[in-house]
Amino acid sequence: MLLNKKKRAIVFTNLLLSLISICCHAQTPFISCPSTFSDGRKVYKLYNVNLYDGPVCKKASLVPEIKNNKQIWIFDKLMDPTLVCLYDGTSSYIVFDVKGANYCEKTKSPVKAYCMP
Repeated sequence: MLLNKKKRAIVFTNLLLSLISICCHAQTPFISCPSTFSDGRKVYKLYNVNLYDGPVCKKASLVPEIKNNKQIWIFDKLMDPTLVCLYDGTSSYIVFDVKGANYCEKTKSPVKAYCMP
């Protein structure tokens, strides 16, 4: 009987750790825009993002849904999304291929943008 209780405790502990691991992994962003960008002389703050289906040069801009003061883009498996991070006071930007992401989200204050698998 004591051995049976130990086995149950081990199985329960393994199950609990597995669930914690899955939950933590699910909350990790696939990619996110850096909050600042530096050109070596000045530091610029993230102020906006754009998302495109495919390369930016094809100009297939995606329109977000607005939910709870956030902009949300939801993708299907056939899309090839590209995330463009824009910084205040500069024409420089950062581009990420986020293929494999299921959705991206942008908050307003402070401005943050990330994509999730």
